[in-house]
Amino acid sequence: MKLRHIASSVLALLIIATFTQCTTQKHWVGTWGTAGQLVEPHNNPPAPGLGGNTIRQIVQVSIGGENVRLQLTNEFSKEPTEIIAIELAHATTAGSSSDIDESTTVSLTFGGKRGITMQPGEIVTSDPVKFAMGDRQNVAITIHYGAASSTSVSGHPGSRTTSYIASGNTTDFTNAVRTDHWYNIKGIDVLASQEAGAIAILGNSITDGRGSTTNQQNRWPDVLSRRLLANKPTSQVAVLNMGIGGNCMLGGGLGPTGKQRYQRDLIKQAGVKWIILFEAVNDLGYARDGV
Repeated sequence: MKLRHIASSVLALLIIATFTQCTTQKHWVGTWGTAGQLVEPHNNPPAPGLGGNTIRQIVQVSIGGENVRLQLTNEFSKEPTEIIAIELAHATTAGSSSDIDESTTVSLTFGGKRGITMQPGEIVTSDPVKFAMGDRQNVAITIHYGAASSTSVSGHPGSRTTSYIASGNTTDFTNAVRTDHWYNIKGIDVLASQEAGAIAILGNSITDGRGSTTNQQNRWPDVLSRRLLANKPTSQVAVLNMGIGGNCMLGGGLGPTGKQRYQRDLIKQAGVKWIILFEAVNDLGYARDGV
């Protein structure tokens, strides 16, 4: 009997050790991201605005997984941004509609609470949540706002993807106002195997997607992502598009310079193993007399 008890205990320990090893072998990898900036006045949220209302934003991730977390940014805003609740769901299109598969909806929490108020200059990350995504999955991020400015907003104007703003705290986007910009969303990380990693691309409008088709997700980093996924040895490589239209490496242009955002958009991204620098074209364009 004693030998049986010992054998059972050893087997239980082996199972626990195996499970722990499998868990620790996974790490967070950025599967989608965008470079934040202060939104210019002409790109601010249209009426009815963000405060007291709801926005649904569509993104397309690169690699899939079962567990995710969402990053939000208020880093360029001068006012707090109050978020009442956020849900994730599978979007039925790449941005051409606000429709979702409601059966996939999950609610996010921040420190166990559904809401959070981001202070000026702050970046926050949600608690991890179980949310199954496939490779190149279209994901809808629905944010319900409390008090929030529509004139001092952190976001990404060059989304090349339509967002939907509906009045009030709602899930009905039938009469939503459309705008081709992202607001307050920064990135999605997925829990992936140790073999998985991300390529972060620092660039300007060429990388951001100028010349691509709205709601088609066909920027050159998207094309790169699909080619990597189609090749078995690189099928666990994510691609993070950190392009900003009109951006410069050293000075001038739109958004923080490449030098200023190098750490934020490249080094500090989850699971980054490779970096592509595709900047300085605008630096040359703005230069005068070789300076």
